[in-house]
Amino acid sequence: MMLSDLFSQEYAPLRRLGQKSINCYNVSLRHFDRHLGEPARLDHLTDLTVARFLAARERETCRATAARDRVQLLALWRYAARKRMKASNGTMLDFPEVPIMRAPARVPVAYTSDDVALLIREARRFTGTIAGIPEGDWWSSLLLCLWESGERINAVMHTKWREVDTAGRRITFRAETRKNQTRDLDRQISPTLASWLSGRIQSPNALVWPWDRNPCLLWKRMQGIASRARVQYRGFHGIRRAAVSYAEAACPGAGQKLADHSSPAITQKSYLDPRIVPQGPSAPDLLPALDLTPPT
Repeated sequence: MMLSDLFSQEYAPLRRLGQKSINCYNVSLRHFDRHLGEPARLDHLTDLTVARFLAARERETCRATAARDRVQLLALWRYAARKRMKASNGTMLDFPEVPIMRAPARVPVAYTSDDVALLIREARRFTGTIAGIPEGDWWSSLLLCLWESGERINAVMHTKWREVDTAGRRITFRAETRKNQTRDLDRQISPTLASWLSGRIQSPNALVWPWDRNPCLLWKRMQGIASRARVQYRGFHGIRRAAVSYAEAACPGAGQKLADHSSPAITQKSYLDPRIVPQGPSAPDLLPALDLTPPT
């Protein structure tokens, strides 16, 4: 059985994976196919074969990418082993014993507030249309919503007009569209964003930000906005990190609440940009001053 078939026909539907997760798994599976020189099958799920693939991935990309591939490939492998699936020779699959590969923890980097302002001002200059909506209005309102809500791009893109209250200046992001799908998230918005949205309210079931192009082009267009604004591109998540970091800097604990994280450790590890959020006294502040006067 092909791994791609196992994933698309069983694993993804049973795990109810979102499109973003499906895309990530498919990328890992395609790279495994390329490494093998043929479509990956259950027969290829051996410790040595997978370990060699991960070592090659680490050499050609980085450890973080290889570690992500490992997590996804082993999740599919363990599923097949639990289901007592067999290789083509009739032997039952063993559970994986592939060496642990830990991704290095990186310092979170966000846009600054000046960066976000530059991005929005640049976006308002667009003159085309997206799904019949002026592109400048579409992009500027999307970016401002990401900044003010601190929500992920997927949830914002799935927002419908029935979830927007421009008079009360509120937006509700439904649990079904959010990462963990556990609860709705209600956020207040500024008079500016409410004004931008009130000029184009449509039917309740219509998307606020419909995208009528290839989904991958959304990130490509965002990269173009950053380039034109002369801002270092940090994706959509860079805006979420910025909002969370500035909220935390203004009020300790507010960052976790804005991000809707279950633990402050998650916020600290992956979201708080140390350039924005004070991390306490630095070493130069704590250590005694050195006498660096040249000897006479």
